Amino acid sequence: MAETTHVIPLHPEEWSDDPNAAIAQLRGADFAQIVVDCSEVRFIPALVAQILLSAIRTAAEEGKKLRLTGISPDAQSSLEEIGLWPLDAEVSA
Repeated sequence: MAETTHVIPLHPEEWSDDPNAAIAQLRGADFAQIVVDCSEVRFIPALVAQILLSAIRTAAEEGKKLRLTGISPDAQSSLEEIGLWPLDAEVSA
């Protein structure tokens, strides 16, 4: 496994349209740390939140770190509304 960081931008519409591709993108990243950039996102649908939760658990099982960055207050609120906040991942502004 590479010892570098891989940044994946979060695209809720694309991830909702093709969740398998989103999961493959997250799981296929052969890096010690995966950063999901949420800076352009204002709302995170439940399906996308479930994909993130699955990726967080999988990363932990594989000894990787998955970090979310740039979560807006609106995106955080959308996760709170469905009971999925706080996510079990490192989160930074």
